Amino acid sequence: YSDIPGIPFMSFSDQIFKSENEAFHAYYNNKIAFDEQWKAKRNEAFFLGALSDCSNAREHHSGLIFHCARAKVILEAAVKKEALLGGVHTTSEIFKNGDLGLYGFHNCTDCYRRSLNGRDFARELRSHKYLLNFPGAGNRSRRMSTLLRAGSLIFQAESSGYQFYEFGMKPGIHYISFDPEVGRPGAGNLISRIEWAINNEVI
Repeated sequence: YSDIPGIPFMSFSDQIFKSENEAFHAYYNNKIAFDEQWKAKRNEAFFLGALSDCSNAREHHSGLIFHCARAKVILEAAVKKEALLGGVHTTSEIFKNGDLGLYGFHNCTDCYRRSLNGRDFARELRSHKYLLNFPGAGNRSRRMSTLLRAGSLIFQAESSGYQFYEFGMKPGIHYISFDPEVGRPGAGNLISRIEWAINNEVI
């Protein structure tokens, strides 16, 4: 990813940024060949974050969860027990507490996972073959810069917006795009894209 200038490197705090860096440095200094590191990764997708892209669902679609890309994929992973999405969760406690009337579905305790410190989050990224990236609440996000350091394959949800550094990024080279099919149940074509990646894996 060194050919992509200007990806935001900010963090929520200097301490989180420092602990993430320590975890990544330890990972890259272990002298283990990439193919061995890849084989040790879990054969599932990982996402852990807040439901920060759900403002459109709340403001324009009566809070229906299927208009929120993050939430609908997380819900699909939990309800269908989809093995390829085994590492997909949210830190938003609306799932944990069952206060879901606005969102139009029942309690989903399996959707929730507590947030992680920087070091543990980086370790989770490194331990999964497939990482998910979704648009957030605004046009600045540090997630992609963190994902690119993990040595995994990134699946990026298609959206109508963009961030400034995306002009230097190309689908099929820096990430695999997928359509979450916002407004409809399910995970869109994410599962089929991951299956394609598995069947076409070359190390």
